[in-house]
Amino acid sequence: MPDLADPQVREQYAGRHVAVVGSGASAHQAVVELAALAEEASGTRVTWLLRRHDADGVFGGEGADELPGRGALGSRARAAAASAYVDVVTGFRTAALEQDGARTTLVAQDGRRVVVDRVVAVTGFRPDHSWLAQVHLDLDGELSAPRDLAPEIHPAFHSCGTVSPHGAALLRQPEGGLYLVGMKSYGRAPSFLALTGYEQVRSTVAVDIDDAADLDLAVRVAERSMLTVPGVLADPPPQALLQEIGTATVRMDLRFWSGARQMETRLAQHEVIRAVLRGLSDAGVKTGSD
Repeated sequence: MPDLADPQVREQYAGRHVAVVGSGASAHQAVVELAALAEEASGTRVTWLLRRHDADGVFGGEGADELPGRGALGSRARAAAASAYVDVVTGFRTAALEQDGARTTLVAQDGRRVVVDRVVAVTGFRPDHSWLAQVHLDLDGELSAPRDLAPEIHPAFHSCGTVSPHGAALLRQPEGGLYLVGMKSYGRAPSFLALTGYEQVRSTVAVDIDDAADLDLAVRVAERSMLTVPGVLADPPPQALLQEIGTATVRMDLRFWSGARQMETRLAQHEVIRAVLRGLSDAGVKTGSD
């Protein structure tokens, strides 16, 4: 996605013929911003290349969208597509790219050719797990998401508004202590929201409690201990939830909100683990490692 608010980037696209390839929210944003640029910068043209044969369904739910911001973006994209600055080409399945100096030719499977100065490719992606090749993963073959999470996020059955809250139990991998969170946890599913990632990180701290322990006491102590950590927010309040029964243990997920920055979250997790283990020990509650 080009950052057209940056004057140097803007100059690279002003007065150029730009192809936008893709049909999701990122494509909507690119078309809207490039159409606005074309209105200001003479000679700027946009060609929007779509694989589907009917462009009408590409704009999403608009006013009926469960996410108002996404719906409004779809409506703005529809208006941009109807403007004089955007040419919508349907049924275009790119088979090859040909480079001739500064210009690029996109060649469709049916032989159509579109020659442009810039290409904005927003066609989605799949996660790169190659750097985890030496560890034990259990991923769904279709989505490349954690196997237990895949049915909860499959785009054939769910959108971002219907995915249930989930945490450590569904994100855990067979490799000890390894969890997939954030966009990598969704694999090829397109419904990931940043808020989902924050929620996942909030809920990926877990502790095993001896199943002979007073579990109600363990929950109360854990929640009270989390509130003693400076990086943990009191609203919404932290939660300790019993999730799984193991061999002589019960898995308890520790859920809390902390700062949005990655280092704030990591420091909060570090301190939460220390505070909770210390609190459980002081209360005489045995953990799975005791």
